[in-house]
Amino acid sequence: MGALTLPTGIGYTAMIAAYARAQEAKQDNPLFVDPLADLFVAAATGLVPGTNLPRLGPIRIDDESLLWDFLSALFCGRTPFFDAHIKQHVGAGIRQIVILAAGLDTRAFRMNLPATTTVYEIDTPEVLDFKAAVLADEQPTATRVAVPADLREDWAGALTAAGFRPNVRTLWLVEGLLMYFDAAAADNLLATISSLSLPANGLLTETIIRKPVMQDVPEIVGSEDEAVTRLFMEAFRTPPYRNVGDWMSSQRWRCDEAVTLAEQLTRVNRPIPEIVRRCAADPFGTVLASSVKLQD
Repeated sequence: MGALTLPTGIGYTAMIAAYARAQEAKQDNPLFVDPLADLFVAAATGLVPGTNLPRLGPIRIDDESLLWDFLSALFCGRTPFFDAHIKQHVGAGIRQIVILAAGLDTRAFRMNLPATTTVYEIDTPEVLDFKAAVLADEQPTATRVAVPADLREDWAGALTAAGFRPNVRTLWLVEGLLMYFDAAAADNLLATISSLSLPANGLLTETIIRKPVMQDVPEIVGSEDEAVTRLFMEAFRTPPYRNVGDWMSSQRWRCDEAVTLAEQLTRVNRPIPEIVRRCAADPFGTVLASSVKLQD
């Protein structure tokens, strides 16, 4: 297919993440099934949901792409980690979940959350409008509240105005976001979350160990994947700390679990992408973490 024209306001990474989830559902032994991911892909490509997925940027069905090996492993490998922790927190009684930069996340629909659970999805109006149109005929199992807000502005005020209660135990999900924040912005985001959190609140995060550079992926340079690679490299920022536990403790959170993408993929019996293997000596990869708010 030709160049993809995305719906207004929908980011490239959000769409290829949905694409990866749609592909995962077609595996013989999928790590999870997101039955709605196909709908987003169809809305962006014009295909009928359930038909063969088209080629999309670095995505390949018919040949090899080191970049797509990495992106699909990232987008699908991290999902079981966060899903398991969400189930654990809900099982422990948490009934308020906030997803920052929710994008095309469908956990309120696909995870069979209790009806007494409220899921707040924060994202830009354009993303939430597109999502609402695509999912107009779908029903979440939990109460889903869309919160139109820019994370660079007063998103906490918008969240509270939408019904969020800071005095109720909450699980925060910050997935696919912090790698695009510089240290100051990441610190500010964590401080805002902390100001809205009770002790024993949960926080699930995805961070990077260091900012990647083009030299990490020399075989991609010069190929048709180069433009997409540079898109990611230029968007990523230097993380606040190389150790996510240190960062969490700086604002009174205790990191109970932190695993690299490679460790997570090994857990779920999936191959480690060549890009991750190549950078093993000085990794830039994702760290998935679960933390708990401490007493101030």
